[in-house]
Amino acid sequence: MLKGLDVLLINDTETRMLAGNNNLVQAARGVLALGPRTLVVKHGEYGATASSATTAFLPRATGARTIPSGRRRCL
Repeated sequence: MLKGLDVLLINDTETRMLAGNNNLVQAARGVLALGPRTLVVKHGEYGATASSATTAFLPRATGARTIPSGRRRCL
């Protein structure tokens, strides 16, 4: 169903639902197994996580804060 996609951008709830797994890390692996080359999972105001079959890119949590416009800034 998702084969041929370069990037799939969905939120964490959609990731869990699509994979049928409440563990987000396992759910992301399950969604990647469905075919997209890269998965970007949005975490609302907390940023996003991008991963592929071989790599995971995690957001920087230390020193990050949300500013009123919704953009994030790391201090």
